[in-house]
Amino acid sequence: IIMIVGAILTSLIIAREYENGTMETIKSMPIRAGELLLGKAFPYFLIGLANILIAILLGQLLFGIVMKGNFWLMIMGASLYLCVALSLGLWISNVTKSQLMANQVAILTTYLPSLLLSNFVFPVINMPAFLQIITLFVPAKYFIDILSGIYLRNVGFAYLWPSMLVLLVMFIVLTFFNFRLLRKEGL
Repeated sequence: IIMIVGAILTSLIIAREYENGTMETIKSMPIRAGELLLGKAFPYFLIGLANILIAILLGQLLFGIVMKGNFWLMIMGASLYLCVALSLGLWISNVTKSQLMANQVAILTTYLPSLLLSNFVFPVINMPAFLQIITLFVPAKYFIDILSGIYLRNVGFAYLWPSMLVLLVMFIVLTFFNFRLLRKEGL
C-alpha cells in the first residue's frame, strides 16, 4: 500500500507537468526546487499516512493482529519508508518525463522488488547470493524488518535504528538527486 501510494502515484506527478506543457510555466515562476518537491509530495505523504493508520486499524479489528511494540515507533518507521517511496517516485517522474513510462518504471523498480525481494513473500536468506546483494538496495526490506520487530518481537529503537538509518540515507540520496535534476531543468 505504501509503495503504491508513495512511488507509483508520485511517479506521475512531474511527468504530467512535462506532458501537459505546464512545466515551462512552473519554471518561470519564483519557485525553488525544494518548494516544488515538497508541494508535490506532501499531499501524497498525508494520503500514505492515512493509509497506514487505516491498515493498522483494520488489521487489528478484522484480523486481530495486535501490535506488540510502540505505536509511535511504528509511525516513525512507516513515515520514513513513505518518504523514501515518495522520493523514489519523484525521481522516476523527473527522469522519465512521460506518464506511461513513469508508471511502468515505477512498477518494475518499486512494487515488484518490494513484493519479491523484501522478506515479505520469500525469505532473503534462501535466495541466491547475487539476489541477496540486490535486496540491500530495496527499501521494503528494511521496512519489513521494522514491521516484524515492532509487530512480532516488541523491540525498541535500539534494535531498529540500523534499518531506520538505511532508510534515512536512501531518502537523503534520492532527495539530493531530485534537487540536482530539477536544478538542471532550471528550477
